[in-house]
Amino acid sequence: MASSLLDQLQKTGLVDARKAKQVVKDKRKQDKVQRKGQQPAPDDNKRQLEQAKADKITKDRLLNLARNEKSERKAIAAQIKQLI
Repeated sequence: MASSLLDQLQKTGLVDARKAKQVVKDKRKQDKVQRKGQQPAPDDNKRQLEQAKADKITKDRLLNLARNEKSERKAIAAQIKQLI
């Protein structure tokens, strides 16, 4: 029976046992994620959520500034009308 490529690399000394186990573990993890259809990097999701929150905060601030300016202009216009 032919040995696997991993076994052959271990026998020649190109790969040590620890590295071989790590590669197998990573491969299994990647396959499991693909089967479940999940995103492979949860850190990317976290970064995207943080970016979305930051964008929303910026957008809300701009909207609040515009709303405040509009209400100030309206108040000034009302004061002018009272003076006339």
